[in-house]
Amino acid sequence: MDRFTPTSQVCSSCGVKDGPKPLSTREWTCAECGARHDRDVNAAINVLAQGRWERLMAVERR
Repeated sequence: MDRFTPTSQVCSSCGVKDGPKPLSTREWTCAECGARHDRDVNAAINVLAQGRWERLMAVERR
């Protein structure tokens, strides 16, 4: 995932990009794994995971 990935559209359980949704859609179910997501919580989980990955990569490059 890069910094421009639409984090609210990517399933935080399986990583599949589910596609764009109108902002009025606050909850959605992943078509791939069936996980049910709150849009904002899912995005926060994805942003946190990305930040942890970037930090790990920065430490390994030293």
